[in-house]
Amino acid sequence: MKEEKLVLEKQPKSQENYSKPVFIDSDLYKKIVELKAETGLPIRQIVNRFVEYSIEHVEIKEEK
Repeated sequence: MKEEKLVLEKQPKSQENYSKPVFIDSDLYKKIVELKAETGLPIRQIVNRFVEYSIEHVEIKEEK
C-alpha cells in the first residue's frame, strides 16, 4: 500500500504574532524548525497541517 505524503508549499515569510502552546519533544521541534527554514511556513501552520493530517488518517484499534 502506497503511503500518502503530506505536501508543504513554500511561502514567503509572514508577520504572524500569535500562537498557541504545543508541547513536543525537543528532537521533533528541531525537525519542525528545519521544515520552517526550508519552506518559509510558520511553525504554527506546519504543526496545524500535521495535526489535521493525523486526525484525518488515524486508526484506533481495540485492546486485545
